[in-house]
Amino acid sequence: MAKTYNEADLVLAVQAIQNNPKLSKRRAAKTYKVPESTLRARLSGRLSRRNTQPNSQIMTSLEEEVIVKHILDLDARAFPPRIADVEAMANSL
Repeated sequence: MAKTYNEADLVLAVQAIQNNPKLSKRRAAKTYKVPESTLRARLSGRLSRRNTQPNSQIMTSLEEEVIVKHILDLDARAFPPRIADVEAMANSL
């Protein structure tokens, strides 16, 4: 089944429940046209996929940033890094 709601609708539904404790999760899901299971998961603290780090990502954002800065520094000095060098840098972190 395709996703037919957007993140803004889900955020509005969460805020509506937080602002009005008498509002049921089912009613909020229906009102804002979001899946009830997704709304329940978000209310229990689960993050959206966009805000989670993928399991396949090995390095943190900070580690990636350090490598990119080092590569740009080498390039600015007219020493373009080789793929093997970049791989060695990544593996050393």
